[in-house]
Amino acid sequence: MPNSSPQTLRARFATLLRARSAAAAVEFALMGLATFAFFFAILNLGLLGFTLSTLQRAVEMASRTAAVNATVAGSSTGSGVCPTVSDVTGYFNRYMGHMIPKVGAANGPTLTFYTNASGTPASFSGPWVNSTSAAPTGTYIALGASYTWSPIGFAELASIPLTIKTIAFAMGSPSCSNDD
Repeated sequence: MPNSSPQTLRARFATLLRARSAAAAVEFALMGLATFAFFFAILNLGLLGFTLSTLQRAVEMASRTAAVNATVAGSSTGSGVCPTVSDVTGYFNRYMGHMIPKVGAANGPTLTFYTNASGTPASFSGPWVNSTSAAPTGTYIALGASYTWSPIGFAELASIPLTIKTIAFAMGSPSCSNDD
């Protein structure tokens, strides 16, 4: 008959408790890893959405600000000149905020000016298109921005290229040249 003294039962019970705490530690390690990975995935998804919406707003507002300034420059009561590439870049940087690097900074976004609405890259030095024959007609700025987003904690594993394009028309009849 096995020894069933109280001391032996306590020893067996203590051994059983130690075995269970080791199992709990292993379970926590496995589940903790999955929980933290899920947390970082949710965090990165939120940051990706924020970055994309910030990039979109900056492109739209920079082109709109340039178009409004060109409209004022081309109006009969307005004065001034049409915004240049450096002006548009300044507008874009102002609307980007502080979460994303500025244009020209390391790992920052790049701006592209297009010659038409279909997305042909510009072969000129300025941001303006004065079109009377091709659609759309009028004076407009076609602007795009590209940025490579890297998730926090996984920058070595993945990066996502983001690209936004927009067009803004200058109202009235300004004739903006690209000689600036």
